[in-house]
Amino acid sequence: MKTVSFLYPYSKADYGIGCLIGLASKPIFVILSGEDIELESQELISVESFRIHKGNQNLSFETYAQQQPLREQALSAWAYLDKLYQTDTLFSLHNIPGKLIKEEMNRIKREEEIYLRNLPEGSYVKWFLPIKKLVSNVSVVAQYRREEIPTTIAAFRNLDYSDDRLYKSG
Repeated sequence: MKTVSFLYPYSKADYGIGCLIGLASKPIFVILSGEDIELESQELISVESFRIHKGNQNLSFETYAQQQPLREQALSAWAYLDKLYQTDTLFSLHNIPGKLIKEEMNRIKREEEIYLRNLPEGSYVKWFLPIKKLVSNVSVVAQYRREEIPTTIAAFRNLDYSDDRLYKSG
């Protein structure tokens, strides 16, 4: 196994999301926040093989990037079952499963909220992850979680579009 090391110095003005392009021309996103970052990959072709070993904000970013798709998949599955238990007479007569489904959906949402809330105050990752989620979820909200449309619209209206962090967020 061959290890490749490189140093990429950047200034404080270069904070935000950085993009490394591997051999497969797939981007590897990193948070440029002034802290040293150490990445490792067994094969430069696979984005999935990259692991972060140093850089707290990037470690938090990587953890969220691995966990959040699972949360979203689980929420989608639970939302499907919730609707089924509310609308289909085969299931709607049973209150306990519907209650448990809602509890599990709330637990998953709380778990994410706690993760985001516990990120370091003032860090780029604490600002970036909710914005990334907001933008990434637009199509899902429009298609499957229509009850979240007013909240999503309000979040976009409340976004500070003059914030330099937004410009540097990729």
